Amino acid sequence: MKWGITFRASSLIVLVFILPFGCNASLVSILPEFPIGLSLVYDSETVYWPSTTHSWVDTYDVIRWNATDNSSVIIDNGYLRNEPWEYNAFEVSLPSWNYEYFSDEENRTISSWMYPLWIDISDWTVDENISIPVMSEYSQIYQVQSEESVEIGVRSIRCWVVRTDFVGANDWDYTYTLRYDIQYGILIKVNTVRNPGFDDIGNYATHESILRSSNIMNQLYEPQPEPPPEPYQFPLTVLLILGIVFEVLVIVFIVGKRQSNSP
Repeated sequence: MKWGITFRASSLIVLVFILPFGCNASLVSILPEFPIGLSLVYDSETVYWPSTTHSWVDTYDVIRWNATDNSSVIIDNGYLRNEPWEYNAFEVSLPSWNYEYFSDEENRTISSWMYPLWIDISDWTVDENISIPVMSEYSQIYQVQSEESVEIGVRSIRCWVVRTDFVGANDWDYTYTLRYDIQYGILIKVNTVRNPGFDDIGNYATHESILRSSNIMNQLYEPQPEPPPEPYQFPLTVLLILGIVFEVLVIVFIVGKRQSNSP
């Protein structure tokens, strides 16, 4: 059962999220051939009870369409847990977001599915129920819960928060919370929880993934308020010079006055 991450054939855990079909049209103004050219980098971490932690980096670069009817794309996925980087080219079907890639390690084609890296958020409202991924056997119903800001470094991105709870494999409870930016629908942050219950607490796990960088990162950030203009201040040297000039003029005036009053 997928819960915001996919499992490579080597049993390494890899974060994979891809997009339901459709996008905010305003993205085309940033990337004229959107989604071709989109680049996203995520920092990911999965924690298994009680103390095992796995951290890694995933990169996603949308390379080209792989069908004349725009029904599939090729996405290069880079994966870094330990050196060196690993790379795979995913062929992703739209709008189901099933994907395939060839595993050199297993010498066979691996098939799975992905969660959205972007989604059409143009008509989302709080308390609305939406399906993610769209038109997939793996879809879950999410509720749009709220808006909130996600802090990335010293700046923030305003996001929609969507969540789903369901019972999955081995009767374990899963919770997925996804955050998409409210302008373009880009996936910003994911939190997942796998709760197997007290009779199987050893399989409790949490996962977090957050966008680290993108070639559209500046457009995702919330606009920063313009700082108020600072009152103009004369440099100290200018004030000193003006003071000296004024003092000289006063002295000249006094001396001239005395000379004019002399007999």
